[in-house]
Amino acid sequence: MNDAVVFSGNSFIGFELCRVFLEEGMTVLGCDEDELDEERLLEIGRNANFQYQKFHHIQRPEHIPSPSYLVFSFYDGYYHRKENAWKAIKPVVEKSLDWKKHHFIFLYPSIWLKRKEKHDLYVEAEELRKQAEKEKAPVTVFYLPTVFGPRQPNSFLLAEAMTNPAFQWEQACIDEDLEDALYVEDAVDVINRQKEKSNTFILVNANPSSWEAVMSRVIHDEEQINALKKRCKDQSRNAYPFETLQVENKLPIDEAVQKQIIHIKKREICDFPFFKF
Repeated sequence: MNDAVVFSGNSFIGFELCRVFLEEGMTVLGCDEDELDEERLLEIGRNANFQYQKFHHIQRPEHIPSPSYLVFSFYDGYYHRKENAWKAIKPVVEKSLDWKKHHFIFLYPSIWLKRKEKHDLYVEAEELRKQAEKEKAPVTVFYLPTVFGPRQPNSFLLAEAMTNPAFQWEQACIDEDLEDALYVEDAVDVINRQKEKSNTFILVNANPSSWEAVMSRVIHDEEQINALKKRCKDQSRNAYPFETLQVENKLPIDEAVQKQIIHIKKREICDFPFFKF
């Protein structure tokens, strides 16, 4: 297949996948509930292989290239708080899609595996996955831990610690994997290389306690560091009946974290009233 449709194409992981697929020479249709971010548009540049559509413009199955990889980043939907976005495209996907002509790819947050009560979005995603398997379509599932890097959603603790000088670890809302952290480019590289395999994978960092290592780069208060270590002390990887993919850090942690900090600073400068015309 040389075509891909990336739902959540204007979101954290979804956009990075669009970019990687384009570098592979694929034709990509990115979709999301809002207009494509101008910064992302500039990053892709003039590329005849890329199109972008808002969800409500995709009203019929013929609007979806066939055959193609269909990437559903429920990871982005969850952390960008876009739970309702799926409802806009669900009727087109479920009712009259030629299932066997597509390869379905699902991206889930690994935190869902640790929850006793399933999130509504997880239930919706699993219904779609089971339907695709019932229709004999190839399906690949990736469970992702905490992913960081430029454009990480503010719902992650790392992003909050970087942007909030008054960040208090003990008052933070925990809704992410506290064992593993992957740099976004490393995560999408593995997804791209494994996308053809019909399997369920869980991605982990090849270096244990990577989440604590990343957070320690931005928390410098001794009291906060002790609270962080206490919270992470009992964290361990659970055993799941999926194939585990060990992800190596291509960049040193300090450099990867610095890329996210620089991006945040640039956005702050661009958002400053002086630069508004």
